[in-house]
Amino acid sequence: MPESARSSLFADSLEPLKRRHRDEIFFLRFEGRPDETNPESEEVAGGFIHAWIDADTLRDAELLALKAISQDEWIACRLDDWALADRDQCPEEALESYMEARSKGLSLSIYAWGHDS
Repeated sequence: MPESARSSLFADSLEPLKRRHRDEIFFLRFEGRPDETNPESEEVAGGFIHAWIDADTLRDAELLALKAISQDEWIACRLDDWALADRDQCPEEALESYMEARSKGLSLSIYAWGHDS
């Protein structure tokens, strides 16, 4: 298979992973940077991007997160961490994002740092 045809998704490096029940939401944390077309790129060097995704598989969650990140004019450089959590396992500080993902399918938060950080 040519190099360009190979998937660069993290999920493709694992056995297919599916959620066990509908209440589980995928959490993915990417390290990223603003796209050069993003007006924030003048002041922002990078950041952590937290994505809560209501999807059946890790692969589908990763694809949806990458699409949303791109639409926000950010580039996901690497997947830093991921988890599968239901409401009882969700940290209190992330509950609002979890609930947004349950109702809208996705919640995206960016925690940015400047060029001097």
